[in-house]
Amino acid sequence: MSGLPFAPVQHLSELLPRLAQARESLLFSTDVPYRQLSREASLLALAWRQLGAEPGDRVALLCRGTATSVRLELSLAAAGLVSVPLHPSSGAELLSRAVRETGARFLVCEDLAQFEKFHSRHSELTAVKNVLVLDPAALRVAAESAVAISPDAFLELGRRRQNLRPDDLDALRDELSADSPSCILLTPGTSGESRWVEISHRAQIQALLNLAQAFGPDALRFGKEISLSLLPFSHVFGRLELWLSLLCGWRIEFTSRKDNHGAELRKVRPTLLFAGPRAFEQLHEEFTESESQLRSGFSLRRAIRSRVPFRTRHQLRAFLGGRMRWMFCGGDPLAETVSFAFHAAGIPIIEGYGLTETAGPVTANLPQQIRRGSAGRPLPGNQIRIDDEGQIWVRSNSAATEDWLATGDLGKLDVEGTLWVLDRVTHPIQLEDGTRI
Repeated sequence: MSGLPFAPVQHLSELLPRLAQARESLLFSTDVPYRQLSREASLLALAWRQLGAEPGDRVALLCRGTATSVRLELSLAAAGLVSVPLHPSSGAELLSRAVRETGARFLVCEDLAQFEKFHSRHSELTAVKNVLVLDPAALRVAAESAVAISPDAFLELGRRRQNLRPDDLDALRDELSADSPSCILLTPGTSGESRWVEISHRAQIQALLNLAQAFGPDALRFGKEISLSLLPFSHVFGRLELWLSLLCGWRIEFTSRKDNHGAELRKVRPTLLFAGPRAFEQLHEEFTESESQLRSGFSLRRAIRSRVPFRTRHQLRAFLGGRMRWMFCGGDPLAETVSFAFHAAGIPIIEGYGLTETAGPVTANLPQQIRRGSAGRPLPGNQIRIDDEGQIWVRSNSAATEDWLATGDLGKLDVEGTLWVLDRVTHPIQLEDGTRI
């Protein structure tokens, strides 16, 4: 297959089977072919069905981004279930709120620490029918709970369903709707009060296509990229990376490190990196510290401007694994010093601007049009305007509404249509007619 697979899809569950039919590309460092991954995700989806989950049911997840959590996300899509991913650092109070406000009937806990959050509030969480506990060590404690289930027992449910109803997922596929929610994410909101945002399958797919159309097949090389994931699936940018990898047939690798990402980059040697500003700052600091051992008192920026620029740039590229083509930064604006360092080494950082409500970026700096410090220009399907008070308004074909959304951010558009984000305001997100949501 050449280029990008732009053939229309209506539901995220369609992406993996198409890749499995198209090529034997690998998704994880464990060398799992797409075809095998598709079978594994289908078996997990059947397990959810055998457990009693119905299309539209919510499943809360307390786990890091790993190969296992990807399989679980794929299984939820295949079964028509709604993912409610929570950041691994979320406390018991937030878990209780998530179950109460999203209506989650099932829960996935990665380890004992996550299960104990549920166990400490189990009297409040009677709506949770079952808890899938991934870590075998945690099961010794979790076994006392009547709702806990082990991975082995869960897979056995899938095999039982497969034997009883081998065509179950095929029959279910006709019932899946593009407008049904794929996930529910917690967003801080512009007023500082966090709230839940539903992202439909149609919205997520549209956000992917907007980005892919803007970058094109030469930039997003189908089947040829390796991405190192530093983002949780509880963040809209982390989910964009997951589904974009499936759209484009990339390999996606995971790290358990909270810092010292440089060592992992040199191990994986990715071609792409998706991360927040803090991760790039940590990489910059880590490299600068390593350089200071060789050149005491030299900052990275000064070194790049010195008489030995090639050496420093070459070392920075090697520090990142040697194959990095560009990096995507989501979240707050990136510090100019950090941006300068990576750009000077020939590794552009793609900064953009987006909302949870738009399922991904609204604007982005394309590789051939980078304006450092800016959020770039609107992607296809997106519009930006600035009101009289300087607030940014967004209209996107990947949002749940066709109305303009007030973002709560202050910004400006230059003569070329490039967006510059300047500050925050305190008004909650509202529709054009003034309705606050």
